[in-house]
Amino acid sequence: MKSILEMIPDINHLSSPLPKINSFKANIKKILKSYFIDLWNTEFGKAFRCLQPENIGKVLINALDCRTDKQMVLCALHLISTLVQYNKVVSSLCICTEGCVLLNMYQACTDLIETETGESMLVIGKLVLEILLSIQNVHKGGIVLLCEAGCNCSIKVVQTVVLLVHKLLNIYENSQNQSILDDIIKGLQLLHIMSQKQNNFAENHFHVEHQYVQFVCGLLKVLKDLPGNYESEIMAIGDLWDFNQDDSEIQESDEEPG
Repeated sequence: MKSILEMIPDINHLSSPLPKINSFKANIKKILKSYFIDLWNTEFGKAFRCLQPENIGKVLINALDCRTDKQMVLCALHLISTLVQYNKVVSSLCICTEGCVLLNMYQACTDLIETETGESMLVIGKLVLEILLSIQNVHKGGIVLLCEAGCNCSIKVVQTVVLLVHKLLNIYENSQNQSILDDIIKGLQLLHIMSQKQNNFAENHFHVEHQYVQFVCGLLKVLKDLPGNYESEIMAIGDLWDFNQDDSEIQESDEEPG
């Protein structure tokens, strides 16, 4: 297999849209997968400096477009989780006129969330949350990029996180695994921040309202039954309680002595 540096010229050409010829696309997928695995595991720094930055997003979009290939999408997610440490990459993740990596990532992940279960779902959840939290926490203006980009990705991010934490909560209820709960709480915190930044947050989660209500109500029940102090998380759930359903349990929590 070629080394990363030998493959750089080929990869720059892969930023063009993939032709709709199955045999050609299959060959490109093999090249992309080899590239991602090599880049992910080994000479990342050298390869990143040699690859034309403006083409990175296009290459990622081509990979994420191969949605029937779970391993391809996972490799792309691993790569994005590494790329988001670079400010110039983060700032180019949403370029509405040229293609949006974030929107393509959300769409690909939504497909996987609907079909995957168990360990595979946990890997997807951890990667997506890691990417979003890195954008939010590490980069100045990151939360604005996620929530107010003036692109459909600012709507899709809410729906994707809702579907993700809803699925993770279902898995947690069957396993009682603390690390899964930790990821769920990270997702809760993301939703809470987005609800504060987006004036149309309720409208943005409307298309996944069923999962949203089940998640908010279900997580409240889980946290109330656990030992430990989850006061801040319950308060966040109260802020997310923007639907017509009895919220007396939250009110009771607020009234309990500390």
